[in-house]
Amino acid sequence: VPTNDQDFSAETQRKIKHLLNVCFKYASADGYISRNPAELIHIEGESREYIPTQLKPVELAEFIEVWDNDPILKEYSNFVVALAFTGMRPSEASALRWENVDLVNKEIKVRENFRKRADGSLYHTDELKTPRARRTIAIPDYLVARLRFRRDTHPHEEFVFSSSLGYPIHLTNFRERYWKNRF
Repeated sequence: VPTNDQDFSAETQRKIKHLLNVCFKYASADGYISRNPAELIHIEGESREYIPTQLKPVELAEFIEVWDNDPILKEYSNFVVALAFTGMRPSEASALRWENVDLVNKEIKVRENFRKRADGSLYHTDELKTPRARRTIAIPDYLVARLRFRRDTHPHEEFVFSSSLGYPIHLTNFRERYWKNRF
């Protein structure tokens, strides 16, 4: 039996806090207690130390333009646009197959991703990061048009986003060759 809060993971601590918060809210609403003591609990590491700032629409358009106009980066432009407009994890976007894209209903079903083995090699799996990661995402018309063009110009590829050789995007290579060196 754990003896202090250090023996529980931060996620477990948040779940326990949530359960206590719900119980105390009911007790407070029913008049058994005057206030909810769980509201005073702070879990270390509960909030981000660094909060990223979102790009403004103009900045995002400029960023996409850089990818579209660069002779090397344009191969991955649709991948970057999909990440920006859907919020998918890169490992989910790189594993996205055409069978999980519905361009008529304008939605993407996130069902698979790539994971790394201990030796560094990648494998394709339907085991996602969390149970909630299995989801359906609406896609805007701007991205739908790009995906239609991609499907029409690469009709035999299994994966939506792939390299010029037709292989799924290897994220380590993508980060090292295209992202870190440019941005």
